[in-house]
This record gives sequence, structure tokens and C-alpha cells, in this order.
Amino acid sequence: MADSTPTFTVKDITATDVATLFNKAEKALKKVERIHADLIIPSINELRYAGCHLTRHIQSPVDHSELIQAANHCKRAMYDCYEAGIYHFLNSVNLFQKDYRNIVISDVMPEWITLKVRISEIKTFFSDVDTEKREALFLQCEQYFNELGIILGKLDSAREDLNKKIKKERIQTLVVWMTLFMLLLVTLTFFGLNRTNSSPAKQTAPTSSSQVSPSEALQNKQSIK
Repeated sequence: MADSTPTFTVKDITATDVATLFNKAEKALKKVERIHADLIIPSINELRYAGCHLTRHIQSPVDHSELIQAANHCKRAMYDCYEAGIYHFLNSVNLFQKDYRNIVISDVMPEWITLKVRISEIKTFFSDVDTEKREALFLQCEQYFNELGIILGKLDSAREDLNKKIKKERIQTLVVWMTLFMLLLVTLTFFGLNRTNSSPAKQTAPTSSSQVSPSEALQNKQSIK
């Protein structure tokens, strides 16, 4: 469970509070940077803005509104950072589902259905986020980032067994098709031979050089008379 998001007012915020948030934001950037360096670019800009407000506060210490602005930029830096990391994780999950769309993943990962439900819940959270209040949700965002990181680790670990399952099913499919082909070949061969054996042989009338035609027989009979 994530800690409650710290809220400050102009009266109670201090430079120490901002420094604490700034340090947390730096740690968040380093965590996400290990996944992909480009993901943290918007967050770097947010921290730069926070630094500008801190500089203004130093120039005018009585104006604590600059500290509020700096704190909000630090929170926004963490939100943007973790959100980018989460979408990167979700893209990896989509790739996982695409790679194994033709097999039953739960045969290898019994918890797959539960994980899918949780992933869907996280997606819904980000689709419903109020864009004007994102900086207030950075702790929840951090929680989801950590949770998805664990889920993706499980998916990557299952790839080896899933690949084995794909290979096994391909071999089984090949065996089935080869068996069907052999049965078809045997059947065609059997009916071909049976048809050949049942065909009647052509009868050829015997021919002889001594055979007499009817007209010749008639002439011979008349000459005898």
C-alpha cells in the first residue's frame, strides 16, 4: 500500500520539504532510467522548473508560494516518470500477449488470469486520471510501477516454458498432418489397385491365315455342285 500523498500549504511548507521531494524524484528518475533513458526526459524538465522556483524562493525567502510551486513540480516529475515507465511495461505486456496469442498461457502460468485482471485495473486507472491532478497521484503511480515491474518479471520468466510449449504443439501438429497424409496416400493407393483388378480384360478374336470368309465359302459350295 502506498503512503498518503503529502500536501502542503503556503504557511507550513519548508525548503526541507521540497528538498525531500526533490531527492525522491531523483531516485524515481534513476529507477526508470534503468529501463530506458528517454523515458525520464519530461521529468528532468519538471525538476529543472522546481529548481527555478527554489532559486526564486532563495531570493525572496518570505514568499513560500515559490516552495509550493517547486513541490508540485517535484511531484509532477515523479508522476511523469512512473507513468512513462508504466506505459513502457504495458507495451511489453502487449508484446507478450501477441507472442503467445495462439497458446493457452494459463497452462504454464496458472496465475495468468489474475495478472490480466490486475493489469486491466491499472490501465483503467490511467485512462480515468484527471489531468489537472496528476501530481497528487505520484505515490499511487509509484506503487503501480513497482507492481507492473514484478508482473513483467514473471512474464519474462515464463517465456522459456511457453516457447517449449509452442515447439511441442508444432511437432504434434506436424505429426497429425503427416499421419493424415499417409492415411490419404494409403487409401488412394488401395482404391487405385482395387479398381485396376476389377476392370474386365479385353477379349480379342483369334485370327488365322487359314480362316475362310463367308463369300469364299459360298463360292466353294457352288463350285462343288
